[in-house]
Amino acid sequence: MSIRTRRAQLAGASAILLIFTSGAARAQANPAIDPADEAIEAAAGAGPSDSDIIVTAERRESRLQETPVAVSVIGGDALQTKQINSALDIGAALPSVQIGEGLGQLRISVRGIGFTDLRAGAEGRIAFYVNGVYNGQPSAQTGSFFDVERVELLRGPQGTLFGRNATGGAFNVTTRMPTTETSGYLNLTAGNYDTLNAEGALSGALSDTLSARVAVKLVNHSGYGRNLYTGTSINNAHTQSLRATLRWEPSDRFDVTLIANYHNEDDRNYMPSQFGQALPVTTLMEIPPFCTPETYSAPDCVLSFSRDTTSRYENSNRRWQKGVSLTTNYELNDWLSLKSLFAASFSYYRLVQGNSGSPGISPRNNFYSHNDQYTAEIQLLGDRGPLSFVAGAFYFNDKTTPRSLTALPRAAFVPNVENYLAQGSHSLATLLTRSVALYGQLTYEVADGLSVTVGGRYTSEKKHNHDNYLGTNFVTPFPAPGVTGGLILNPPNPGFPNDQHINVSKFNPKVTIDYKFSPDIFGYVTYSQGFKSGGFNWGQTNPPYPEEKVDNYEAGLKTTLFGGDATANVAAFYYDYSNIQTQVVGVGPGVSGVLTQSAGAATIKGVELEVGARPTRSLRFDGSLAVLDAKFKGDLTTVDNDRPQLGPLRLAGNWVQGAPRYTINVGGEYSFDLPDGTLSFRGEYRRTGKIDWSIFNLPTLRTPAYDVGNLFLNYEDGDGNWTAGLFVRNVGNTLAATTLFKQANALGAMASGSALEPRTYGVNLGYKF
Repeated sequence: MSIRTRRAQLAGASAILLIFTSGAARAQANPAIDPADEAIEAAAGAGPSDSDIIVTAERRESRLQETPVAVSVIGGDALQTKQINSALDIGAALPSVQIGEGLGQLRISVRGIGFTDLRAGAEGRIAFYVNGVYNGQPSAQTGSFFDVERVELLRGPQGTLFGRNATGGAFNVTTRMPTTETSGYLNLTAGNYDTLNAEGALSGALSDTLSARVAVKLVNHSGYGRNLYTGTSINNAHTQSLRATLRWEPSDRFDVTLIANYHNEDDRNYMPSQFGQALPVTTLMEIPPFCTPETYSAPDCVLSFSRDTTSRYENSNRRWQKGVSLTTNYELNDWLSLKSLFAASFSYYRLVQGNSGSPGISPRNNFYSHNDQYTAEIQLLGDRGPLSFVAGAFYFNDKTTPRSLTALPRAAFVPNVENYLAQGSHSLATLLTRSVALYGQLTYEVADGLSVTVGGRYTSEKKHNHDNYLGTNFVTPFPAPGVTGGLILNPPNPGFPNDQHINVSKFNPKVTIDYKFSPDIFGYVTYSQGFKSGGFNWGQTNPPYPEEKVDNYEAGLKTTLFGGDATANVAAFYYDYSNIQTQVVGVGPGVSGVLTQSAGAATIKGVELEVGARPTRSLRFDGSLAVLDAKFKGDLTTVDNDRPQLGPLRLAGNWVQGAPRYTINVGGEYSFDLPDGTLSFRGEYRRTGKIDWSIFNLPTLRTPAYDVGNLFLNYEDGDGNWTAGLFVRNVGNTLAATTLFKQANALGAMASGSALEPRTYGVNLGYKF
């Protein structure tokens, strides 16, 4: 078949591939090359083919099209081009992924399994790694996206290859390493909302064996909304990030990498928006009518369906995260190597907000958390002939001291009294986690093209909720006269303080069979199991909630088409999901509000399709399609704590919270050769199906299907040193809730959550050497 004929066939097929594809599912072996661009050059015959692109999804280098796991990859240059500045932005570039934020906690959901606990101290279901270091605090995961080489997202339970067990997947961020030659870059971005961002790095050799790299990122923009009561902006950003990397290579077989990082935020970010009333409840206070920013009249209405808010308090976000890691690699011989990783990280945040939607009934919420985390990991990796394996040991020690101080309107809880802001509720605890795990995975090629992988993980974990405390006071006014901060430590409620314990040991297996049908067709089937240990409803008398488990049955097919001009990868999976840890707003004795409990079992079925095509050298299409069916099963019934008068409610058939019905990503790019460079235009479209945020599937706690489009115009000079671009993200200025939760009935049962970022546009300029 001639090249001209093959390209004609591909051009005809591209219209079909366009609606299914994913340019995010690419990787890079060279940090200076965006993996999607590398794949495009491959398709055009100007570089290595897709089958030569290297990923590290299985803790060793393997070809993307021959890796028996559902993995999506996006490179660092693509993050910069698309103005993806944090983990909150990257979800729109990946299939089966929903990323939002709640009370400053990063909420990552993959295939309908994600983080639902808004309270400090809980770990997510998606294990989050930066350079192999596990970060267990969702409040400290937003500052890692700078000077990135690539981001890999593994979908499905993980545990036989990684330090921390996970039921939903693994999110791996790899930053750029020091270079032996002097190199660096500087990227500047300016745009609406007074945006002025800067990112840069400088790298080079300090001696024959020692090299270093220093990277910095600054993010600044004004608020995406306003507090109409105080007149100040909210959801602005002022962040500073710094990373220093030292790499020592005394020989070809041994290297040591030391990384230190720091991230700081001081702004009014992470303020929730109001999306109406979740329940038509009757409270002890009169709830004002709803209004819009145009009809707002403080304090006579509740603002709803707006990025603005109304609070009598000045909102604030203050957080920092710092850490250090030491990684060593030693090649024992030509086929066996030993790796060690030791890390310590420390984080803190303080979030102050009033989020009821009306200043007349607004509480004053103060959320604090301080975290100390230590990890140690040792791996033995082997690759000899038909046999390859990974064996590891992992130690995790975590101490989190969360604290919640909420001053509440007195009339919301005490009938027929003068309404004023009372001291309200004060809860705190010391949460300790110690986990030890042994894991391993072995792959053996039993015949030409046929391989079998077996793996397992044994985890022993101890958790302790120490000095669990709750005190309430609806009499003493806030602020308390003469008391620093205006909030006093209330006497403990009956039953407090107390201690709680969890001890759990689990073994989780994995079996995979993969077969290379031809040089261009690779398939696999997998059974894997993951679990997430239980936790505590600190500040409450409720007992600990139990661990949850996922059994995954999956099959995948990865194909290279038209001689490398297109790829098409499909994965189908079935999850048997039990003891689901879900969050509700609790009421009753000893319950301060947010409550996590077991919601029984569910099945999650889905299909994911990722394809990419380049019909001509200048034109490419990419995108993805993911469809989910995520429903509770069995005869599970439970009482809705917000509507106890309804009695036990049957959950079977209800949609699992946080699982979109479908996601569609479509992208297209056309490039022009200019005398002194290249000009490219790219358009992207994503549609996200409706998402339920309540296990009771309340229509008022549901995000309807929504659409988002992005546009990019980029120029690169002929030498590859200078770049310039224009961008518009969220072209249609779509307003949608990326997370939702219900507030207390006494405060109006408002539906609160984080809103999609509004339309942003601007210009970026970059230089690298």
